[in-house]
Amino acid sequence: MKTVNIRDVAEEAGTSISSVSRCLNDVPGVAAPVRKRILAAIQRLGYDFRTGKQRVAALILPTLEIPGIGLYCAAVIDCIRKEAARRGFACLMVSREDLGLLSETLISCTVSFDYLGGISYKFPNMKNIPLVCLNDAGNHLEQVYTVHSNEEDGIRKAVEYLLQNHHTRIGLLSVLETSNNLTTHLRCRAFWSITESLGIRSRCAVQFFSNELPAQEALALLLQKDCTALIAMGENSAPSVVYGLSLLGRRVPEDISLITHETSYSRYFVPRHTTLAQNFPALAEAAFDLLEKMMHGETDLADVEVDYDLVIRESVRDLFAE
Repeated sequence: MKTVNIRDVAEEAGTSISSVSRCLNDVPGVAAPVRKRILAAIQRLGYDFRTGKQRVAALILPTLEIPGIGLYCAAVIDCIRKEAARRGFACLMVSREDLGLLSETLISCTVSFDYLGGISYKFPNMKNIPLVCLNDAGNHLEQVYTVHSNEEDGIRKAVEYLLQNHHTRIGLLSVLETSNNLTTHLRCRAFWSITESLGIRSRCAVQFFSNELPAQEALALLLQKDCTALIAMGENSAPSVVYGLSLLGRRVPEDISLITHETSYSRYFVPRHTTLAQNFPALAEAAFDLLEKMMHGETDLADVEVDYDLVIRESVRDLFAE
């Protein structure tokens, strides 16, 4: 198969080689309509411009439907931009609503952490731009792979630690943003499977909170089931959970043991929270490893899972301790 070169792009776009060169190197002097024709030609022909000096990684932010950029989003953005810089990529950030902008600039690869589902199917028709989804579903038919925190590993570590402290009535609390959130589904499935394997499923419970059911009310429902320990999932959940427990008159860990997701604030709660920590630097590194393999034409690819860390502090007590 003939290798596509810059002359082919110029012929396809109906312009000069020098115009294509200026466009590829982001040099002024290319009219907007000509630039659009060049970018369209690059996509149609599959011209690999990524071996040049400038490489741009696009980062797709979550949809504007979510309440705002919280601690989870901040952690992902921080690690992705640092990993991009370490590998020599500039980083361009767009929301899901602005995907069309990616057809108007030269993108080497794309990372999406729009975790509410579907980005691998809604990505514009850019077959030559590698895409990796972070903590969301991939689409192998379109060569879209996923790098995901190992939710079964995290839930197992939390449940087994609580069991070591003699808790057998455990509640899993999770925010419910959409019914098709892959991460929420994986966490719940893992929770039921692990508690079943440990023989405590019948004494455990899962409860969601949302705009319609605030955290305080969701907590009250779990406490009615005599849970002695809670696992609150989501980096943005801890403040709502702590506030809700205080309104319900429950002390941590005297009245209820608590495991939350690790954030930069976890060590500043009183007591300091025992947490499940997503390894964001490892997620970012794995995402770019996959992207660079795709950019080099490798085909033996697979999704990647990254294990959690359990950070033990003071928010879990041993029920049998004096």
